[in-house]
Amino acid sequence: MDEEAVIIGDADREMRNALVKGERRFQLDLIHVLRDTSFKLWQDGEMTLEDRKGLIRRLETLLFSLKNSVEKHRKDGDLDALKGRINSTVDGLKKSYN
Repeated sequence: MDEEAVIIGDADREMRNALVKGERRFQLDLIHVLRDTSFKLWQDGEMTLEDRKGLIRRLETLLFSLKNSVEKHRKDGDLDALKGRINSTVDGLKKSYN
């Protein structure tokens, strides 16, 4: 496996610990980012169900739009468009969570 490879999976700590050794990095897959964020917001108890659902829907839209743009622009090589999508995603996250 390439040294730069990132392991992507769910939030299972045992699986993560078994696969990720040393400097290897781990990242949650998109579905589990949404599920874990929703669970942690529920656990926190500070938001209503409707507010949590709205926030998760915005997060889902932002992340899947970014994912789709990465796939498209990797193929067409339009790095400026990809940078623009990354910046708009970061801006959207800041607006949603501040």
